Amino acid sequence: MKIEFINMEMNSKVKKWLFVTVICFIFGFIYILNSLIPLYYDDLCYAFVFGGGPKVSGLADVIRSQYNHYFLWGGRSVVHVIAQILILLPERARDIINTLAFIGLVLIIYKIANRGNKLSISVLIVTTLLIYFFSPVFVTTLLWITGSSNYLWGTLITLAFVYPYCKNFIDGKTETSIWKVVLFFLFGIITGWTNENTSLALICITVAFCVLFYRKHTLSSWNISGLIGLVIGFIVMMAAPGNFRREQASYDADYTLFNRLFDGVKYMSHAYSVFILIILAIYVVLLLINIYQDKKDWYKNRHIQLSFCFFFFSHLSIFLLSGVPGVHPRAFFGGIVYLIVGVVILYARIQINTSFLRLLNLSAITLFCLAFCYSYYRRLPSFLLISKTYNNREQVIEEQKKKGVEDFVFYDKIKLHYKFDFNDLSDNPDDPYNIYYAKIHNIHSIKILDSEKK
Repeated sequence: MKIEFINMEMNSKVKKWLFVTVICFIFGFIYILNSLIPLYYDDLCYAFVFGGGPKVSGLADVIRSQYNHYFLWGGRSVVHVIAQILILLPERARDIINTLAFIGLVLIIYKIANRGNKLSISVLIVTTLLIYFFSPVFVTTLLWITGSSNYLWGTLITLAFVYPYCKNFIDGKTETSIWKVVLFFLFGIITGWTNENTSLALICITVAFCVLFYRKHTLSSWNISGLIGLVIGFIVMMAAPGNFRREQASYDADYTLFNRLFDGVKYMSHAYSVFILIILAIYVVLLLINIYQDKKDWYKNRHIQLSFCFFFFSHLSIFLLSGVPGVHPRAFFGGIVYLIVGVVILYARIQINTSFLRLLNLSAITLFCLAFCYSYYRRLPSFLLISKTYNNREQVIEEQKKKGVEDFVFYDKIKLHYKFDFNDLSDNPDDPYNIYYAKIHNIHSIKILDSEKK
């Protein structure tokens, strides 16, 4: 009996080390990609105080910039503060922190999905691979600083906020204190102030939790204070004068509400077929397996109920975009991550208790990992091209500046597949992003032309 206990303890320690090792591998893979992506497009704009100010040099400039941003462009102050702080940091520190945010997203999904279960390396791997494969426009939602701040960081914040509610729901008990009430009120304000559609969906999730807790007599003061904070943060974000100024500038007066809804629904059907259909099919398969294993009582299981919750509100988050014509695919990120949470919850519940199921699970994960390696191998040359091109440009600029050159023309326009969603500098030196890039490097002008035009 003693020997058996020692073996179990050793297996537990080995599993923990393997778990940490897998996290290190994930960190390494994502860090490499982060390190190959330079500051580009909106990053160049946010390197300066918004509204035509000087280059950001400290936290005071970030605050002033976001004050201007709130009144001139939009209300996502929290995520844009994160963006401008990251841009302000040294390059390697920025890459490490942004990679840690990816690890944080993986781990918070793992914590929600695997609540009450033993340590599971397979759940960790499946979570990571689902994010990698099903994140819309992977580069702009997870690596590009402005995009990752809006979507990766914004979704990380929302899931970190809702995790204690999920924990309360699964465990059926909670503790409260005055500090917890205050903390969740403040955290709620920050969370509600991140992203329009995902924040509204999160408010609905939190309301649903509070109703359930009330009915089960487990409602705590911090549940209510967190919800109130969420609503306040959401209102502050939506009330930004910049939202209305941007909308007036974006829409044609003849473009009616009906036109917007019609175009939005049409685009939504396309988005579902491109971004969501496969993961939706995975969800259905995993649900059927859970129903088969639980027989008659499957709908009473709290994990499945929690999965349904994320499933429903993921679609709510996505459908809220239907009234926004021409919405960029990256806007679906939060809703798709909610759906991934629902999928991983179902996967973590499957009872892999026979040799056949263990073999099937191992085979599926192995194939999934091989697909990841192949995809990574195919994508890496594009990342290397971007990194090499930008490094070469900067080297030439620094060398020529010493000779008094202030106007630069490069014939190395980066052209990648549209799905990569990378925007190089323009052939017009008066393009705003070209102007910002020139200001960052203390030169007069820069334009990028195709090599054929040389």
